Amino acid sequence: MSIDIKSDTLKVPRYDLTPAMNKLFLRMGYGGYEIMNASDIEKLEGKRIQKVELVYTDYPKTMNMALLSKKRLVALYLLYPEMYADSSTVWSLVAQTDCKNAPQASKMFHGFVVTYGEKPNLVDNSEGAYLKNVVDGKIQLRDSAVINILKRNKEWKDILVVADLTASMSPYIAQLLVWFKLNMHRSPARYFVFFNDGDTKETLQKEVGKTGGIYHLQTNSLDSLLGRALETMQNGFGGDAPENNMEAVLFGINQYMHCHDVIMIADNWATPRDMELLYQVKRPIRVILCGTEMGINPAYLDIARLTKGSVHTIEKDISRLVDMNEGEKIQIGRQYFVIKKGKFTLLK
Repeated sequence: MSIDIKSDTLKVPRYDLTPAMNKLFLRMGYGGYEIMNASDIEKLEGKRIQKVELVYTDYPKTMNMALLSKKRLVALYLLYPEMYADSSTVWSLVAQTDCKNAPQASKMFHGFVVTYGEKPNLVDNSEGAYLKNVVDGKIQLRDSAVINILKRNKEWKDILVVADLTASMSPYIAQLLVWFKLNMHRSPARYFVFFNDGDTKETLQKEVGKTGGIYHLQTNSLDSLLGRALETMQNGFGGDAPENNMEAVLFGINQYMHCHDVIMIADNWATPRDMELLYQVKRPIRVILCGTEMGINPAYLDIARLTKGSVHTIEKDISRLVDMNEGEKIQIGRQYFVIKKGKFTLLK
């Protein structure tokens, strides 16, 4: 049984419980781990599990949430082991903060929110097969964030793409490949760096700046780009949540010094393990954030501000962060951030 839950927890006042055709809400009690509506799991038969969110309240602060989360994950596994079969499924933790006592917390949702879609009719269900079938048009993309952002910013030129290829990122890399296929002969992107956070290194072996698992190429060939992406994914999967984003950026800039725009395709749920290297970057980084449905990781706002770059989501482009000063606030979607001690901090 392999469970890949991102260690970074997203905090929201209340989880949006609006019903959706492709979402299953598996309810649990406050402080408990028994699935109350276990029979609803039948809705997932024959479906592809895209995302699983473990939603809870962060009250009381003294509760052993790590142990309770493990019990809840085991309960889900015992109910539906198939949930853990697809390595491209995104797993995440969501803490609700709008409660000050046990009665308030007990009235809020606790349990799993499962987002699902139609399962492709494929013999090989691996990430590599998924990418190949998306590029060949056999599978439709379920998200278009990367494509929309690249189409929206036509002024970018001589692009160096630095992309996270750890397990949860395959749907977004598929978008990059589709965009490249559609723009192959006029694409402003010719330089690519892919990283998987150290190939298969154990966490304790990962040194800042020396983690490795970085692959690169300069190409205008879709086959070459797909081949290098598959090589990166096959050689490593990330393992823990933090990734070696800044190491990969510095490697790419040194390798392709004549590039103009540096585009980082990043996992919003994974805070870079090597933020201390940020001060070595002397070029603006334009961050394409993937997986921002429940909010933005402030670390990527810091990256953009300190390099005089920008942050891009499927909805909007966030620029001029460099002009913000200590104590200034900014609203992005439903979140409010303030610059405190030189870094963006989420306001509750």
